[in-house]
Amino acid sequence: MSDVHPPLPYLIFKIFYDLVGPSEIAIRLPSFLLGLLAIVLSAQLVNKDYRRSTAFIMAVMPSMIWYSNEARGYMLLLVLCMVVMIGIRKNRPAFFAVGSLAIFTHVYGYILMFLFGILALVQLRKRWTTTQTWGRWLGSFLMVGFCALAWFPVVVVQSLDVANGFW
Repeated sequence: MSDVHPPLPYLIFKIFYDLVGPSEIAIRLPSFLLGLLAIVLSAQLVNKDYRRSTAFIMAVMPSMIWYSNEARGYMLLLVLCMVVMIGIRKNRPAFFAVGSLAIFTHVYGYILMFLFGILALVQLRKRWTTTQTWGRWLGSFLMVGFCALAWFPVVVVQSLDVANGFW
């Protein structure tokens, strides 16, 4: 394989490239828009009293500015992780399932979703009193697991390429 990065960011970049036209702006626009979305989502992760200050800090943070200009999948990974954290915090299993896209966004997506799964189990075990709640979260965990299994053979091949002197 010639690339060791998962395909989702490149697919998004391709869509913007086709919509906007062949330019550097078309390639960097998704990261910029995702950076703006990350600022909005960061406000949803904190109490109401701290939303403005959190959004301001995210907006002026040098790493946010840097990665919002990158034509890479880092901002997509950040936004997906924020959606997962909001899902865990607000007991919305569908948000956790959306996080399964992180596996197709970055090589650390596996690790992040595994850690988020542990966090969800620890944080939400007190809320899981009904069978319906268990079923919804189990469905989200299964979706993430299915995505992980679907992409795992590619990750193994890519890891072997890197181990055999990819660079």
